[in-house]
Amino acid sequence: MPQLRVLIAEDEPVSAELLADLVAQEGHVVCGSVGRGAEVVAAAAALKPDVVLMDVHLADGVSGILATKDLLERVPVPVVVISGTESREAMEAIAKSGALGFIKKPVSAEELRVNLRLARHQNEVMEKLRAGELLHRSIFDNAAVGIYVCHPDGFYLSVNHAFAEMLGYAGPAELLRLVKSIDEQVYGAPQPRAALLQKLERGEAVRFFESPVYGRDGDRLWVAEHVTPGFDAEGRLAHYEGVVVNITDRKRAEDARSLTHNLLRNTLDAIAHGVAVVDVAGNVILSNRAFDSVLPLLCPGDPPILTGAAADLLERFIAQFREVGAQAELRGAMRIPGSDHEVRAAITSYLDAESDLLGAVLVLELTERPEFCLLLPGGR
Repeated sequence: MPQLRVLIAEDEPVSAELLADLVAQEGHVVCGSVGRGAEVVAAAAALKPDVVLMDVHLADGVSGILATKDLLERVPVPVVVISGTESREAMEAIAKSGALGFIKKPVSAEELRVNLRLARHQNEVMEKLRAGELLHRSIFDNAAVGIYVCHPDGFYLSVNHAFAEMLGYAGPAELLRLVKSIDEQVYGAPQPRAALLQKLERGEAVRFFESPVYGRDGDRLWVAEHVTPGFDAEGRLAHYEGVVVNITDRKRAEDARSLTHNLLRNTLDAIAHGVAVVDVAGNVILSNRAFDSVLPLLCPGDPPILTGAAADLLERFIAQFREVGAQAELRGAMRIPGSDHEVRAAITSYLDAESDLLGAVLVLELTERPEFCLLLPGGR
């Protein structure tokens, strides 16, 4: 077994010396020895032993059991308690202290060897846990997206740098110090988080939970959250973890696109003539109110698609486009079945960025003057 550094807490010099000899015989080294309970924590912090051998009775009247509790709250080190009694009360107190092992006096080499092996194993496990925690912490802190751990009552337990900076805070410490109510300070109201909690309490992970949130200075931004619940041993929601992406730019682009679309729609609807965009198969992609009122007269059916004379016009136009390219334009008239009226039509190309034909823009006007003409570039 690899060599261990052992701290001895024993108030009797002779017992301490005998214990040190046994430790040496097992191939380990005594890094220090103290006789008072008040000295144990300071010695362990300074010497950083791999294990502490703790006698139950120490010189200053401090119980070795109390010293063990105090030590384990401050320094993560395995403790083996040594006692001359195996009473039920003593064993229960030792077990509750958090000690790793127990040796009854007089100490035998075999018992010492077994307990030191346990201490070595625990140190190896703790080292792996610490390495895993450091890796997890590094991923958590350095992630490009925001990450948080939140208590169901509405306060953050932990946040990473990306999340703090997203909300306008200097870092995680400042956010945790200043944000006392997520409902009021982040969401601006309890309703968004209440809806989230209902799903989490049922054990559901929530994906793409989009909501507006507010930063430190009151700036409004949009985020998308991916949230998973965490439960305690009794099955109650103990916390939940969220991964957060700032989607403010996307939301603004969507709003701008919606505004542009509405402006286009209102502009088209204000035009007296029928206007529509159709694809090369005759499907109506976009149309105004005037066009919608005329189209059923020409092309009955749902969904709207150009048929009859309208389809013939589109076919003529596509043929013209193939001949003359992007400057193609076609004008003509179509008779409304069962009516003395005709519809005057003009059709022009609708192209993509490479000047390939995607469809056509069709303009319709009711007229009583039947006519049909084909206009080609160059007067043909």
